[in-house]
Amino acid sequence: MEKLDSVDLKILSLLQQNARYTLKDIAKEVELSTPAVSSRLEKLESSNIIKGYTALINYSTLGLNINAIVSVDVIPGTKQEFIEFLKQQKCILSLDWVTGKYSAVVKGVFADIEALNQFNNSLSERFGSSVVQVILHTDLERTSLKIDDII
Repeated sequence: MEKLDSVDLKILSLLQQNARYTLKDIAKEVELSTPAVSSRLEKLESSNIIKGYTALINYSTLGLNINAIVSVDVIPGTKQEFIEFLKQQKCILSLDWVTGKYSAVVKGVFADIEALNQFNNSLSERFGSSVVQVILHTDLERTSLKIDDII
């Protein structure tokens, strides 16, 4: 694990609050020069601590009203094909490999129940049994953690 100092942690905290902060704004907050902040950001990016910068989208405003988690018991030997299949599905947000009864958990957003059912049917026909859970409401959704409190 990369050793981070208090300035690196402050930079990460600022970017988690607003990934659109300018180098000049960050430099002012951490009391460094703009080139020094740029160098630190390059280090954080090259060491994969910062994986990227992104916008948080409210998918329901775009007509994707169904958020679902699909647990799949992936048939042995089909893992790579399963991954490639999911990459082709434009509605899939994540794939996690897990322990327990199911080997994979897929999270996605869908326009409606019919689209979710179509996806799930295609998935279970090719890759193994699945269970669908529709997310009714999200009370806690973190997009960042206060890193200096947990490391």
